[in-house]
Amino acid sequence: MINKLLFIVFSLVYVVSGDLILRETADHVSRPHYFKGKKASKEIIHEVVFAIKQNNLDEIEKILYDVSTPGSASYGQHLSFDEVGRIVTNRQATSGVLDWLKSHSVDIRDQTYYGEYITARAPVSVWEKLFDTTFHEYHPVEQLNRNNLHRSVIRALSYSLPEEVDPFVHTVLKLINLPPPITSTLRTRKLNDLEVLKLTEELPVSTPDSATNTYVYPANLYNAYSISGTSGGLGTQSIYGSIGQTFLPSDLALFQSSNSIPSNPISTYIGPTPSNTVCSNTNTNSDCFEASLDVQYITAIAIGVPTTYFYDAGNDYNFLNFITNVSNLANPTNVYSISYGSYEYYITSAELNTFNTEAMKLGVRGVTIMASSGDDGIAGFLFRDGTFPISKCGYYASFPASSPYVTAVGGTMGRMELTGTKSAEIVCSVSTGSGITSGGGFSNKITAPTFQKTAIASYTSKYTATQSAYVPYSTANRGYPDISMAANSYVVVVGGNYYAVDGTSASSPVFAGLVSLVNSKRLAANQAVLGWLNPSIYSNNGEYTFDITSGNNDCTASSSYCCSFGFQAVAGWDPVTGFGSVNYTKFLNYYQSLVSGTSTGPTKSPTKSPISSPTSSPTNSPTYKPNVTPYPTRLPTIVPPTNEPTYNPTKLPTAKPTEAKAAHSLYSYVVLQAVSSSITASEFISDSYVMTSFETVVASVFSSMNPSVISIYGASDVTISSRKLISGVNARRLG
Repeated sequence: MINKLLFIVFSLVYVVSGDLILRETADHVSRPHYFKGKKASKEIIHEVVFAIKQNNLDEIEKILYDVSTPGSASYGQHLSFDEVGRIVTNRQATSGVLDWLKSHSVDIRDQTYYGEYITARAPVSVWEKLFDTTFHEYHPVEQLNRNNLHRSVIRALSYSLPEEVDPFVHTVLKLINLPPPITSTLRTRKLNDLEVLKLTEELPVSTPDSATNTYVYPANLYNAYSISGTSGGLGTQSIYGSIGQTFLPSDLALFQSSNSIPSNPISTYIGPTPSNTVCSNTNTNSDCFEASLDVQYITAIAIGVPTTYFYDAGNDYNFLNFITNVSNLANPTNVYSISYGSYEYYITSAELNTFNTEAMKLGVRGVTIMASSGDDGIAGFLFRDGTFPISKCGYYASFPASSPYVTAVGGTMGRMELTGTKSAEIVCSVSTGSGITSGGGFSNKITAPTFQKTAIASYTSKYTATQSAYVPYSTANRGYPDISMAANSYVVVVGGNYYAVDGTSASSPVFAGLVSLVNSKRLAANQAVLGWLNPSIYSNNGEYTFDITSGNNDCTASSSYCCSFGFQAVAGWDPVTGFGSVNYTKFLNYYQSLVSGTSTGPTKSPTKSPISSPTSSPTNSPTYKPNVTPYPTRLPTIVPPTNEPTYNPTKLPTAKPTEAKAAHSLYSYVVLQAVSSSITASEFISDSYVMTSFETVVASVFSSMNPSVISIYGASDVTISSRKLISGVNARRLG
């Protein structure tokens, strides 16, 4: 049975006003980082997304377990994009919602390839009438708005749907939820005083004053975790980027050459990667540590694996923009690493369900997702500096690490000496000299998957943490992390200089690199990639890990702010370091022993959509789709609660910079890439060429477009109007 979310029901579904059904209400008082302002102007154009009720999600989950559980006859036999789409598509529901919107002259902006989600825009006055609601402005609370990441939004407290439409809709997004607090799980520091340490020595640096503070280079990781071998160029991997984080390719090149790593630049960029000029200025380079760490260490571990940098410029911080766009790709990479985390506590159950459903569908297709477990122990980053009083500590889960369909990676320190006796590997914590404390615990809302229950029971038989009077933990819920890697004193290159940083931000890309290495070996042997790892991790039960039995996660990333309780590392799995750190030799041997079918992941999407749209072309070969806000029905027994993912980032798919700057949208960029004799790139962006209809574009461009280009990018996000396309726009859509 599908793991069910535990949550407070915000409202019961009941019929109101004769033919309207009240669907969802929200308690925004419980979101302390926003305050309610004045009524929204009725002329403002607001975008919402209708999440169509998907079919057969129980079947999808069953398939996921079959292809991911060692010993299953179907292990590794992943499905394609088409196969998954055909299982979940609900044509009647998609058509019903489209017809209803069209009857009210709503601007239908987009729909996903299999019709799961419909993006639409209309004035606030129209939405208030259709949803029987009132919109207000909501503004971020200044003292809780870290790094000014949050923006003002327009939201309602409830909405209703007509009886004839209600059966087709799971939820409507961008209506009632508020973005949660977010951070990257990274601390930069000087040795011993928690500030950035600029290294002046030549690489490699000798061991400094403390065994547990040994600077970590790739060589230390190779030695500590028995890592060897290269990928042979097989497999693919991605780094997730967000909240303004960027990096210099020259820093990556310097890092690789300094550590005798073959050159392996980032091969693909998806999304509008922020300007990296800030990386060369020591006053602004804080926006470069996270991304630099991620790309430098995933490429150092998975040598030769093509790497994508996937930048999510959304502002809702619930990871839905990322996961739904990846799920809508015909050919996602095999591995994704996320070094960021939000408070699960402030993410609605509907949003969690959305993420879990899309992650589940990706697992069926052979995609592995991992995320850092956090750097502030049980309480999270809002307690790090007293923003929330430490006297009110609670067990706040970090998301997406708390998703059962994500492999959560915690942090350790020690074992990094290159020569002599190795120090014991322990929990990474400020109480033992690090700049962070490994996050871990139990989900606030998601129940424990069946395969994890034995490990949780074993832990509780050895240790019982003191409860919090404010936000308690429940061992009936998903526990995390699943695994750990070193998280202390990593040396990175930023702006041509060397720095030491701490964070489970390092643990996740390092482990992701190990998974990519195993994938490359399996692909070379005509075996499937690993896909969803968690069932196999718990089946292995720590046989390929170094068990961590010392340390706790009571503190935040500041020794001045420690809770009076937390979780303790014990023998076996624990909610501090999972099963421990990975011995790569054993890790590789274990997964090489698992025989599977020959599936290697998703195949190309079909060339014709199964759902017709009266106003726009559905995604043909899905790609990065910021304005598509997918939200499937993951848990049919749950009344849809509040939700609104973010789908507004400027589009900039992999492109030559000069061509990307000339593109008005992803659609126009694809046309620029087309092998077309009827319309050239220069004609397309000139003032003399006017797009008058989608049919004109199809007739004149797609008839001669290179099929491989269509397969990679797709005819998505089409801008159809009588206006001339203007060179150099790169429009950023505002919802």
